[in-house]
Amino acid sequence: MEKNIGSSTLTNSIIPFTPGRSNNTGAIGILMSGIFKYYDLTAVSFHKNQALLTTFGSIAAHLNENITIILSEQQGVNGLSLLNTILKIIPDNFTSEFSDLNKQFLIFNPGALKNKAVVAYSSGALKKNSSLLRNLVERGNVKDQTLSKASGVTSINEINIEGPTSIIVLVGKQEPRWLKAFSALRLTLDSNPNFVIEQLNMRRSRPDPNRILIHQKIVKKEIGRLKPQPVNIYFEGQIIDCLDTSNNESIAIIDTICTFIKVISIINNAVFASRDESEAGYYDIDMAIITDPQLLIEQKGNPGTIRIEPLEATKVDYYILYVIVEGVFTLNEDQLTGNSRLIFDAINAFNTAYIFNSTTLKSETATEVEFIKALDNQKDGKGCASLLQIKEKIKNDKDIEMSDSSIQRGLNELCERKFLTQRKDPVMPNKFLYSVNTLTLDSEFVLPKPSTIFDPVYKGQPVEVTNPLTGKKEMI
Repeated sequence: MEKNIGSSTLTNSIIPFTPGRSNNTGAIGILMSGIFKYYDLTAVSFHKNQALLTTFGSIAAHLNENITIILSEQQGVNGLSLLNTILKIIPDNFTSEFSDLNKQFLIFNPGALKNKAVVAYSSGALKKNSSLLRNLVERGNVKDQTLSKASGVTSINEINIEGPTSIIVLVGKQEPRWLKAFSALRLTLDSNPNFVIEQLNMRRSRPDPNRILIHQKIVKKEIGRLKPQPVNIYFEGQIIDCLDTSNNESIAIIDTICTFIKVISIINNAVFASRDESEAGYYDIDMAIITDPQLLIEQKGNPGTIRIEPLEATKVDYYILYVIVEGVFTLNEDQLTGNSRLIFDAINAFNTAYIFNSTTLKSETATEVEFIKALDNQKDGKGCASLLQIKEKIKNDKDIEMSDSSIQRGLNELCERKFLTQRKDPVMPNKFLYSVNTLTLDSEFVLPKPSTIFDPVYKGQPVEVTNPLTGKKEMI
């Protein structure tokens, strides 16, 4: 391994990106690529979507944005390990961790949570002061009073607890009722055989810990250089046009989407430390010694590039969010587990294949109401799916071997949420058949496709990007 102290270089086998390079082409930026690569190195691809959203949420408050993310760990998943992996690239001054958040602490330290993400490894850490935290996140600050007595005179002092503040909290399978009052992005950490295989393969491959550590430290240092700056989202109206105006959560949904786009845009335009800055930091040398004095005055107190003019969010920034949330966005609803989604898709495919091939209903003209009515009219159970048929469909379509117990848990969840109808099998009365109550999962906001997004940079022209989850090239 080559190392040259004089020129401050390491081989590309260790550092997969070049300090000082900026993203001036509008493509996926070098720091963003470094974050994606970190999760590849740490083998969290099964929960990469959740890890990336939580990473952006942990950075948001530092950039004058705020968001609440609730991570729900299901059976067989170590949510604590995932959260620890995420926090290893988040600078220490971006977060505040609490095992029991005390109101008195906030009263005597009213700025303690300003531009911080509050990280709680269990919901109990936030329970005592949940209403204060909720108001702080939603309003940006909270006013409170304290009593003080001096020389027999009691005085009332007003305290202003400052934000912006984000919240990242890890909960078990069942989210506490009091936590449901929070407007939050709820992410489920579920398990299936692919998750287990991924974890075992990581142990088998024995990744180089030094490579991971170096990558982690570089990414963490460069995230620490990020600074707040305004971001214009020219295409916000296009997203609003796709919202369901009858949904009471529409305003919260667009606010959350814009928060993510702003954070992604700032990360995507980050400029790495120059060679001079890197060497000065290594040798603990004042930049004035090696830098033009006038340039030093301009940059003093402003590491990295801080633009006076706002950034323009592009279709590439939007694409990153679109891919991570898989084209749909759910807010303030318990997120369905991945297993439940697979089961719903399998049943939906089974139902639609029968109805459109065995009845007079046509897929080109049928409404959702007509489709559900046609399913309900199948009194003999034809067109409905059994547990065995669901299992075979998932195996054939997704190459995933799901156990009967996993499928049954997913069926129970979908039935409880009214996404499915369960009926007895007329041929085998001790068995059940299932049909969908909707063609799409309720409460999900379908985002417009990235190729339709118009921004002032690309102006509707196609651009080639690398999918952050698959690594494949795509045109948007």
